[in-house]
Amino acid sequence: MESGKGISLFFKDGDYDGLMKVSGTNWRGLVFVVPRTNIGKMLNLDELKRFGVYLLLSDTQVYVGEASDLHKRIKQHDKGKGWWNKAVLITTTDDSLDQTDINYLEASIIEIAKNQKKYKCENKQTGNKKKLDDMKKAELDPFLRETLSILNVIGVMKINTTKDEKDDIIDCLEHGNGGRRVVIKYLKDKGFSFPEKFKYNYSARQNEKEKDTYKNECWINPNPKMLDEDWYIILNDTKRRELHILLIPHGTFDIENSFKQRNDNGKLDMFVNLSTFVERKSGINLAKYKYEKSYSY
Repeated sequence: MESGKGISLFFKDGDYDGLMKVSGTNWRGLVFVVPRTNIGKMLNLDELKRFGVYLLLSDTQVYVGEASDLHKRIKQHDKGKGWWNKAVLITTTDDSLDQTDINYLEASIIEIAKNQKKYKCENKQTGNKKKLDDMKKAELDPFLRETLSILNVIGVMKINTTKDEKDDIIDCLEHGNGGRRVVIKYLKDKGFSFPEKFKYNYSARQNEKEKDTYKNECWINPNPKMLDEDWYIILNDTKRRELHILLIPHGTFDIENSFKQRNDNGKLDMFVNLSTFVERKSGINLAKYKYEKSYSY
C-alpha cells in the first residue's frame, strides 16, 4: 500500500505573494519561490548559498541555470536580465548536490522546458549533461521527478513532464537514443515488413565535432557472420531526421575481400556515409542495396 505525500509551504514574511519556501515529505529537496521584488529578503538565507538549479520566469518566458551559490547568481541576473519577474531556486536540505549533479539537473530541466508550449525557453545551449553512472542516475532521476511534480502542484510552472509513447519514440530517434528496440518498432509501425527472423545492425549518426575529418557517417561494428545472412543495416541520420534501410543478401561479400576487421575483437569496422552510402575504409559503395524509400520522423 502506497503511503501519502505532503508538502509544506512557508511564507517568510507572512505574505502569500512573497518569498515562499517549499519542502516535501520523504524528499531531501528544497524549493524557494522568490518574486523579483523580494530578492533582498533571501540574502541572509544560508540554504541558498549552496549548489542548485534555478529558473527565471515571466508570464511567457523561462530560463534555466545552475550555480554553486544560488543567491549570488540570482543577484547577478537581477542586474543582467530585465525580462523576468520571479525566480525558482532548487537545492537540498542537506546541501548534498555537487557540480556534476546540478549539470545533470539543469540539462534535464532545459530539455523539458524546450518541449513545453506555455513558455518560450530562453536557453540557447542545452546544458552540460554528462553521463552518470547507474547509481548516481538512480539517485537524481527520482529527485528531479519529485521537484517537477512539486512545481506543478504549487502552480509555479505548469509543464507536461510525461510524453505519450509516440512522442517518446520520436525523441529517442532524434537524439540517437533507445537503440534497436525503438527503431524496429517505429519502422514496423510505419508499415515496413521485416521477415519473422531477420539479422540486422542499427547505427545512429556519429556525433560531430567542428574539426572532425569525417562527418556525415554512421559507424557499424558487426560480427562477420552477418555476411552469411540476409543482412539489414538501418542507419539513423539524426541531422536530417531520416532512417535508411539497406539489405545485403547473404553471400554478397566474403570476409577476405570486403570490409576491414578490427584487430582487437575481429568484428567488421564500417563507417557508412549517409549521403553516398560508401563505406569509407573499404571503399565499397552500398547505395544499390538501399531501399528506395527512406523514413522521415
